[in-house]
Amino acid sequence: MTAFGAKALLRLYLIKKEKVFLKTSLTALATIMRNTSLWDCNYGHGKQYPTFFMLFPLKDAPYAAVYEEIEVMSSMHDYLKMAKDAKLPEHITLLLSEFIRFMIHRCAFYFPPMVNNEMLVDKPKTGEIETDTWIPIEDLQDGWNQSGTVGQEVYGAGVPFGIVPRHYKVLNEWNCTVFIDYPMHDDVKQLENGVEIEVTGHPAMFCRMRLLPEDEEPLPACRVLIGGAEIKGKKQDDGSVEFSIPGKCVIALHFG
Repeated sequence: MTAFGAKALLRLYLIKKEKVFLKTSLTALATIMRNTSLWDCNYGHGKQYPTFFMLFPLKDAPYAAVYEEIEVMSSMHDYLKMAKDAKLPEHITLLLSEFIRFMIHRCAFYFPPMVNNEMLVDKPKTGEIETDTWIPIEDLQDGWNQSGTVGQEVYGAGVPFGIVPRHYKVLNEWNCTVFIDYPMHDDVKQLENGVEIEVTGHPAMFCRMRLLPEDEEPLPACRVLIGGAEIKGKKQDDGSVEFSIPGKCVIALHFG
């Protein structure tokens, strides 16, 4: 609700041009960031999953909950779309982009098949846990505690539907998919022999881009340029190619 309020206040600022709405919107963002974990819990059960920048659903609940995380992540995407018109400081776009980046890599570990069973409670307080079912658990705890204390979260199963449309671009003409773990603009500009994708964030930070082959076919030949300079990627075992790219840039993909 705080994330939704932050978006609404920013929209009011863009309509009314009154600073009080912008100030209150940033205050709402600050209360969200105050309730995050800025450490990586690499001890105990926490060795199995990343915890840096995970979001606590309540001020007195020291665990992450998948539904609240996906709602806030989606809201941050909307917020960043409005940020350009609102002329927000770059440190705001940096903070929100980094929150999104860490969240989309962490959320896979809410699914029981992704972790060892010993990190999950045997008897949840409510509900149940089927360790071979792709329904996320309710909570990720501190490394000293077992997770899934209130079972699996059916309404959290929409996590992939929140992430995939925002971070994957399917390029049917070239039989490949582009994944970027930073927020992207919705529109993909068509070039004569490729596409142009605009990434948000801050130029001092870096994110991952991966070109994924479709239909088990090899990737087509592709040159990746940023600001006219070509960058090289690293081929992965699955046939994809991964690149390290800066935030706030325009990426040109030239195929053939």
